[in-house]
Amino acid sequence: MVAVDNKCLLLGAFTIIMYFMWMDIALWYHLQALVPSEKGAMTHQQDDAFSVFYPITVKLLMCDPINHYIYLPLCFVFTQVTRFTTLFSFVTPNVISVTRVFVVVPGLRLLLLEPLGLRQTGVAIVLIGEWMDSLDGFVARLRAANPAMQSEVGAIGYYMDGICDGISAVMLLFVCLVYLKRHPPRQSGRVLQLPVICSKVEDRSQENKECLLGGGQLGGPRVPVPSGVVCTTVWLFGFQLLLASLGWNYVIAGYQRLLENGDGSHTEFLTAVRYVGYVALFALIVLNQIHFQAIQTYF
Repeated sequence: MVAVDNKCLLLGAFTIIMYFMWMDIALWYHLQALVPSEKGAMTHQQDDAFSVFYPITVKLLMCDPINHYIYLPLCFVFTQVTRFTTLFSFVTPNVISVTRVFVVVPGLRLLLLEPLGLRQTGVAIVLIGEWMDSLDGFVARLRAANPAMQSEVGAIGYYMDGICDGISAVMLLFVCLVYLKRHPPRQSGRVLQLPVICSKVEDRSQENKECLLGGGQLGGPRVPVPSGVVCTTVWLFGFQLLLASLGWNYVIAGYQRLLENGDGSHTEFLTAVRYVGYVALFALIVLNQIHFQAIQTYF
């Protein structure tokens, strides 16, 4: 049964990856088909239908595949089927952002329960909350009659969305911390579940419950991980996420001011990304290889 589940997970992961690759290739061909006109605007073959490839903006191109190719189309389908902007005109994007926090709470609670089915339900609820993070921006763009995905720095919605993202992230980290305290990482012929180092080793004879949770028969010495180390590791990881989020928003806003013209055209950005993008990509590959070789010396 476990082998069947693993095969299904691998098949699902492979399908999603191939879908992302196909959409990225389609986006690349879409970019190649755009030609600057005399006024600097981008000519395109685009009707009034929804498209994940238009309008081209810095934020759209820098968006992660899950938000770009899954959440964004789902937002369109949801608003069309429910006629959300018409029937629920009283629901503002800020209300959606706040509601998302309350939707995530029961899902996070389910993640701490023992039955696998309940934990899977919790993951599904958390993913719905993540989708709502895209929905608030999509609704805001619909009501503003501006389909371009851009960062509205300084607007109330910009800060409200960031605050709700931060609250959701802190709650998720807290749940991870509680779960790891209940099921502490161990080392018994396996790699530690967290990147921590402990010098104290002790024997534990009763491993039945943890064998079921971790998989496989465990034996021999255990390396107990102190709760303080677990807490420090989780919150340091959370601080990395915070810095990554702040840096992403700052860079997107900067490139948006620099590369996007006031008339809505993006000639400079598209020209740069076609050619200069390869330089940045190869530089990233080289730096990643150097980093890999440096880490390899420690093992």
